[in-house]
Amino acid sequence: MFEEKFQIWNREILTAVCFSKFEEEPEALTPEFRSAIQEKIDFINQHHQEILDSASGMAELAEDWLIQGIEDDTVDLDELTSVTMEDGTEIDFPVTEEAFRNSLHLIDVMLDFWKNLETCTVFLEFYCEPDYFLGHRVHIKINEENQIICKGL
Repeated sequence: MFEEKFQIWNREILTAVCFSKFEEEPEALTPEFRSAIQEKIDFINQHHQEILDSASGMAELAEDWLIQGIEDDTVDLDELTSVTMEDGTEIDFPVTEEAFRNSLHLIDVMLDFWKNLETCTVFLEFYCEPDYFLGHRVHIKINEENQIICKGL
């Protein structure tokens, strides 16, 4: 496994590069390996919005987590306009898809090449700010056919 920083969405992100099921893991990232890696990084950069959009539906889960944190049973959820987190952060309620997408911040990237440089799965890990999921992260996968799939928490 190799780790290196790459420019992703205008930030330097530490990226792990794995070579699962290779007969021998390479000792260095040759130009051929670097080209395959850069192709995946370019895909991530070119599909920024689609990657974030794949997490649509997670806003509802974020709301569920916020509701679970409300200790007052007399609160009318239909009239609720904000929720205060344990750390004092006030969060608008309900959580809109746009607010949720804007809360996602890429923290980890792993490229896993399988047997050859043409077959690669990409794993992206996001944290939310505000922290809707109390430290849990949102996971998005890009499979070998470049399909973008939100895997949830």
